[in-house]
Amino acid sequence: MEKPGNYTKAYHRRFHDPCKIRVAVFDDGRKRVALVGVDALMIPRHLVLAARKQIQQQCGIPPDAVLIGASHSHSSGPVGMIQPGEYDFASSLVKKLAYQISQCADAGYLERVQTEIVAAVCHADSLRVEARCGFGSGREEKAAFNRRFRMKNGLTYTYPGQGNPDVLGYAGPIDPEVGVIGRGQLRLSC
Repeated sequence: MEKPGNYTKAYHRRFHDPCKIRVAVFDDGRKRVALVGVDALMIPRHLVLAARKQIQQQCGIPPDAVLIGASHSHSSGPVGMIQPGEYDFASSLVKKLAYQISQCADAGYLERVQTEIVAAVCHADSLRVEARCGFGSGREEKAAFNRRFRMKNGLTYTYPGQGNPDVLGYAGPIDPEVGVIGRGQLRLSC
């Protein structure tokens, strides 16, 4: 299976942890909202749109109320970068570069991810319980760093090399805010 996030083909050598889809469905009595987290490098737009449409058909949550995000795991399955059929119209050289040399999504894997997202949202929707919710945020200054640098030539580079004399400085600050959503059941059972 291809490993995502590389510029050229790379393959998983072993599997040790399953990729997961985690879902929370919130309902205030007027509107339901689904938050979906997927262990994936990224989620292609076509998959998000198709999953949202299916979710609406199967459990009635409107597409604009479904937020789907990826954990950005480079150890997940083949969801990108080149999508199936994306360069079918191109010249033979471009097709070779895209499909044979670049990292490609797998159509079967994309279909499975979509199916699992829809099933997870519908399952979470069916298990809703009355609960209290809250949200907040905190700060963590040490977990992130900016890997993009402004250069003397006016461009911005990612990892221009340690000690590169052409580096002017970081391309911007990090965002240290960490958002949190919490919930607690009103009725607990033992």
